[in-house]
Amino acid sequence: MNNLQLTSKADLLPLRVEVAMLPNAAELFSLERGLAVVIDTLRFTTSAITALAVGAKYVQTCTTVEQALQIRRSLGPELLLCGEREGIRIDGFDLGNSPLEYTAENVAQRPLLFSTTNGTVAVETAQRRGAQRIMLAALINRRSIAEHMLEFLNSEVTPPTEDKNRSWSAITLMCAGTDGLVTGEDVLTAGAIIDHLQVVLEQPKNQTIKNRILFSDAAVIANRYWQTLASQSVNDEDLNHGICDHFHHVRGGAKLLELNYHQDLKAAAAVDQYDCVPSCDLSSITDGIVRFTKRP
Repeated sequence: MNNLQLTSKADLLPLRVEVAMLPNAAELFSLERGLAVVIDTLRFTTSAITALAVGAKYVQTCTTVEQALQIRRSLGPELLLCGEREGIRIDGFDLGNSPLEYTAENVAQRPLLFSTTNGTVAVETAQRRGAQRIMLAALINRRSIAEHMLEFLNSEVTPPTEDKNRSWSAITLMCAGTDGLVTGEDVLTAGAIIDHLQVVLEQPKNQTIKNRILFSDAAVIANRYWQTLASQSVNDEDLNHGICDHFHHVRGGAKLLELNYHQDLKAAAAVDQYDCVPSCDLSSITDGIVRFTKRP
């Protein structure tokens, strides 16, 4: 089991990696010029990643049904409306929020517009807080997200001002939660991503950047949560089974079980299934629309 090293060089400002266990926690520090990684494992980010992995043109987000319908009228019927309220597909929408719906047959070469109870609200928070880039993460793209985080940290990212109080976060893993409450599946995913980031930081070529990274207390807690669960598994198949079983006992998973979405828990527990990283560089958009495409 790897222990996180809270180290930094005296002559360099630390690159802080933060976990916001709810979107509103991101109101307490600066995301400006940073990377926001939005996590809604059950189920928005799992579904969006799956959709792009099987060939969807892009994934756009909005927070209200009214906005979604207005955008549909503007862009036309090619745009698929996707999402849920309280776990149930929104009346009049083409698809719900189950990753099993996002097959190549349903979404290949189609633009998608998601509006969900929790996940798309987290995207809006990341945008409003001034993140330079937003990515979508879940367990199914854990490895690829961690490697892109390292790439971002190596890209000469700098804080907007001197950061004496360590209030600036270079990377924020933003958990969507469920109905305003912390959910274990999102914190677990954050910990899994941090854990793999720790693995790649141990490579000799990454020692310089490793010494600049400072992991927040919340990041340490999330990582230990993941390590506790992962240490009980003997192989990848056993790990996925253990995660799925764990999902039965967390807030978001229990809610889906009540709605008979048992298979969604299994789909969301498939660690590293895809190398797809949905990304939106906010510095490059002019219309304020958050639209995710697969990052090369």
